[in-house]
Amino acid sequence: MNRFASRLALLLIMLLPVQSVCAWSGPGHMIVAAVAYLNLNPQERQKAADILKLHYNYEKWKAEVPDKDAVLEEGIVLFMGASKWPDEIKFGNSTWNHKEWHFVDYPLTPLDFSLKPSPSPEDDIIFAIKRCQTKLEDPKVSAKEKAYWLPWLIHIVGDITQPLHCCALVNDDFAGPIGDRGGNSIFVKAGTGKGVTLHKMWDDATGTSKGFHTKLLRGYVNQAIELGSKFKRDGLAELKQHTTPEAWARESWQIAVDQVYLRGKLQYGKDVASAVPLPDGYTKNLKAISLRRVTLGGYRLADLIRECLK
Repeated sequence: MNRFASRLALLLIMLLPVQSVCAWSGPGHMIVAAVAYLNLNPQERQKAADILKLHYNYEKWKAEVPDKDAVLEEGIVLFMGASKWPDEIKFGNSTWNHKEWHFVDYPLTPLDFSLKPSPSPEDDIIFAIKRCQTKLEDPKVSAKEKAYWLPWLIHIVGDITQPLHCCALVNDDFAGPIGDRGGNSIFVKAGTGKGVTLHKMWDDATGTSKGFHTKLLRGYVNQAIELGSKFKRDGLAELKQHTTPEAWARESWQIAVDQVYLRGKLQYGKDVASAVPLPDGYTKNLKAISLRRVTLGGYRLADLIRECLK
């Protein structure tokens, strides 16, 4: 049973609310998209924007482009709008919806922690990134069709940087292969705060604001600029060390082992009421890791788009 099917089963049988399986909340995805856009040259930006203009959401995204804005321009707004689209269609009937493309369930098994193969190599996030690349590079694929492959690429390169989208805790509480569904089945809390899933805790590290409007978008672009200044390309060794989707996923998995689950020492509850407080310093570290990850994802996305469109 895959992760999504497991969630539905839990919903029907246990009547629990459905937990988020987004990687990063909307702000995180839009920051990844903004970092990528800012790392493309004007010609590359225009090529990508011309493709996105053929998407059915174009007018909706364009509506947030103010005249003579010092921060926003049409292309960067289209990138940010496109970054959220695969999540927006996740529970609908769109033929473009691929629920398994948002993650890879590499088992995370204390106290072994040896990397094991993906249980679904023909239908996971690594497969999806390669499929998007192939479609975008193919001159026989119409620009209209590419208008749907490009948002997928923008989105899932963001997904793969979120450590909990590249692992599934497998232990006595959670059987493989779906395990804890990437932290969606275990509950923690910050201090005396309300219990949430571990997955949501990491998703929200880059922001929780909802909506898609000018004020928020300006903020995301400004944050992308700040992150690009803080985390410069030549200071991110991973850009040269890990250059394939497989390597990016393994990188996220390792962060999950070391920094998310604390090599099996992270305590958790199995429902909201039994949520366990996170260790001292955990949320601060979570924030720092997450901001670095979205910046890294933006650089990688820019490089992929450049390669696909050349």
